[in-house]
Amino acid sequence: NRLGGGNIKAKSDLKDAAVAIMDFFNSDSNFDIVLSDLVIAFKLLGRLRRERKYKLSQQAKSDERQRIISNSLNEAEERKSEEKRDNDDPEEALGDEVSFSDVTENLWLREQSSNNLTSGDRRRQGCGEPFSVNDSNQSFDFSKEQHDVSKKRLVGQTESEKFLIQQAARFAHYALGVYDIYPGALMATGWMDGGLKGLFHPFADDSTSSVLSLSNSFRMAELGLHDALIAFASFRNDILATPYAIIVDELENVVVVSIRGTASIEDLVTDLQLSPVSMERVKQVCNFDVPVEYFSHRGMLTKCKWIYNDLHRRNILSRLLPSNADPDCGRGACRGFKLVFTGHSLGAGCAAILSTMFRPKYPDLQCFSYCPPGCTASIGLSKDCEDYVTSIVVGNDIIPRVKVQNFELLRYECLFL
Repeated sequence: NRLGGGNIKAKSDLKDAAVAIMDFFNSDSNFDIVLSDLVIAFKLLGRLRRERKYKLSQQAKSDERQRIISNSLNEAEERKSEEKRDNDDPEEALGDEVSFSDVTENLWLREQSSNNLTSGDRRRQGCGEPFSVNDSNQSFDFSKEQHDVSKKRLVGQTESEKFLIQQAARFAHYALGVYDIYPGALMATGWMDGGLKGLFHPFADDSTSSVLSLSNSFRMAELGLHDALIAFASFRNDILATPYAIIVDELENVVVVSIRGTASIEDLVTDLQLSPVSMERVKQVCNFDVPVEYFSHRGMLTKCKWIYNDLHRRNILSRLLPSNADPDCGRGACRGFKLVFTGHSLGAGCAAILSTMFRPKYPDLQCFSYCPPGCTASIGLSKDCEDYVTSIVVGNDIIPRVKVQNFELLRYECLFL
């Protein structure tokens, strides 16, 4: 079965999911629902949100109109005051009054300017989000999850941001190719052992050498990437192991570690292991010392530990790209290259955590995380990795917005209907 599922242990692997579902449906009181109830609730909730969005939009337009009128009246009063001071006849000046007609032309011009704004401009001018927690009449409180976090957004206005966006577009090929393209190509050429869940290891007979040659690597010219090659790939997949590949990009001078996202039942079980766990042990092993305690998604951290141990055991990454702390720093096949972690969905969350684990060894590494789950890491870890992790979210993708608090909010909204 290509989707897997044969190695799942129900009592241990599904414990987090069972507890989360039980808590979700039995938070305040027991209630009995069926599938049709959920369908109707979601439809009503969608309609309710559209109504709220429309009301907020109308209110924003009304507020903007009142602001323009108020500003125009104030400007007219200031202009009349200036004319009063310059007038030779004070009594005649005192008889002048500011009327609404004095600002009609100015108001019309500003309304025309406002109508030419894009929807994004209107949101930035105060239209706000379509729905707010404060709109609900429920008494629940999510204040513990309200943090003042400034988010740096890429808009492509500077040369550095344009370059970062170009890099993100290139590395997206590696994040998506590890799903089916790379294993399919390796299988078609007979380079991989063990089928689609096998291993591509051209250095298996060269485990003692401190320097690896890329002559036996798989060049991806037929995949449209003429300056890239696959140096190693493991497509083993179970609750612990997750497929990943090591790619050498000779155009960008980087070594890319690409982690696959959710594509099997085992991966889905990993997604459901969402209880937060401390990373204190990881901090000790990886030699990074920060005063803030880090927490991460339990299933993702388990996958990251397996990849970290597998890379350490095979010693491929260290021989391809030795760090400055290694005694053989100048002898690697990819000397002078940088390290990049990338992945999509589940793989994006793992890439972000792995980049934190490897950063003490490779301080100039980068991570391009495509649609990472919203429950990947705690607020402390999220803030500390802003300098080297770039997250790319596509439109209204639900995965980056998935976290326990949002599901609880959804539950209360459905019950409120």
